[in-house]
Amino acid sequence: MVDSPSKMNKTERQASILQLIVSEGDVSVANLASRFGVSEMTIRRDLSELSEKGSINRHHGGAMPTRESVVGFMFRQRAEEHAVEKKAIAKIVSAMIKPGMTVGLDTGTTILEVAKMLSACNNITVLTTSLSIAAALHTLESVEVILLGGSMRKNSPDLMGHLTENNINMFHMDVAILGADAVMPDGAYTTDVRIAGISRAFCKNSDKIILAVDHSKFSARGIIRCLDIDVIDCLVTDELCELSCREWLEKKVKKIIYAPIYDEKGEKK
Repeated sequence: MVDSPSKMNKTERQASILQLIVSEGDVSVANLASRFGVSEMTIRRDLSELSEKGSINRHHGGAMPTRESVVGFMFRQRAEEHAVEKKAIAKIVSAMIKPGMTVGLDTGTTILEVAKMLSACNNITVLTTSLSIAAALHTLESVEVILLGGSMRKNSPDLMGHLTENNINMFHMDVAILGADAVMPDGAYTTDVRIAGISRAFCKNSDKIILAVDHSKFSARGIIRCLDIDVIDCLVTDELCELSCREWLEKKVKKIIYAPIYDEKGEKK
């Protein structure tokens, strides 16, 4: 049974139902009723409402997730991982942006956090391949947003491909703020070959490259190098980066900033 199902209101229950359906793929009405401690009639009403919102596909006796709900769930899940560290990194990176700058932002949840903190920046232009970043910035009067076209990436709200790379090549940027799936002694890596060209295009057309990654990226592995270590002008990570990583980083990267991490009481971790 789901934790404390009797204390859930309808909105909370439906959110939990959707999470279960997305994570398990296909769940029956009887299974959900048992797990949430409610009647099958209540579950059917919940499923009907979720179906009307386009979050699930109903079938006789149960429900399956839509592709859109799976993509949204996966992105939210990535955003929640190391969320405190990502916000700390974003605070430092966003402070580097000055009025009048043209800024390139690629994809990823850390870069999205940077975008959310650009509201205090005046008169800047942002070029991005991320639909999430464009959505976060488009209402800000002080920020001009240029969404770079291209093909939609599956399972992530991003644009990619030769069209995207060609569009990036049309612009000159003061700084590009980039993420990565992994960082190793020879450079930054991605797990998607199609994204590597995007990172290189941003790099080629920017005066300065800032790599923004949390400490977990130093123990991760990628399949293709998207940036050589010597093209990174500044690497911003968090203070939880291990000493063994710091040793080679400080030998190879021009400038490194370790963002301080605080707990809920405001004390450093």
